[in-house]
Amino acid sequence: MGAAAGLFFSTDSQQETLNKRVRPSDDQLERLRERKDELVVHLRRDLPLRCGVAVSTWLQGSYKLHTLIRPLSKQDYDVDVGVYFEWRRSSVIALTATELRAGLQQSLLDFAANDEYVKKVQDPPKDRCSRAYYEKQLHIDLPGYHYSPDTGETRIATLEGTWEVSDPEKMVNWFQDRLDGDERAQARRVVRYLKAWAVLRFEQDRDAQPSSLMLTVLAADAFADVVQGLNVADDEALQLVV
Repeated sequence: MGAAAGLFFSTDSQQETLNKRVRPSDDQLERLRERKDELVVHLRRDLPLRCGVAVSTWLQGSYKLHTLIRPLSKQDYDVDVGVYFEWRRSSVIALTATELRAGLQQSLLDFAANDEYVKKVQDPPKDRCSRAYYEKQLHIDLPGYHYSPDTGETRIATLEGTWEVSDPEKMVNWFQDRLDGDERAQARRVVRYLKAWAVLRFEQDRDAQPSSLMLTVLAADAFADVVQGLNVADDEALQLVV
């Protein structure tokens, strides 16, 4: 065990550690869940009526991977919810990427108009998602996908009206398969340490900041290669991964 192990992680929830400082508290996670669930209920009810196809949602990103960090340096909690519009390749009902994005954006605007917690909706939306800004440093991103049940193909709709092959579920499956179940929690903590470092290190130059996805992939790969099976504390695990 490294000399600084107790400063990184402790099973004592009352002890002040780096993990405790960067990880959302249980109360904060519950607030995020409540905001996310309220929006999901609306989308699942409204979008099938609005667009005429079946719609489902799937939580993705750092929230799904359990690598979410607290807002640092004036940033927000970032929650990603994929919205999947389903129709078969042979279906007579099909949406263009532009129609899908327009329906999703308008549904979000309608929700925001009647929700006390949403501060604003980004309009026009981002290239690959619609975004709602909430109080208390939270935004929820809603990428819109076409899912074809007969082929299993998933495509994301861009604001320019194009389709891009994209399947966030494969990222989650890769993460789970790459890491041994007993050590996955430690790997997640290492990812959170690196994400927190990136936020603070590149505070003055956000364009140079490595993406959370890139850090997650690199850290998970390195952890599996050089840490897994060693039974070391977090300070040594982080050093080996870096």
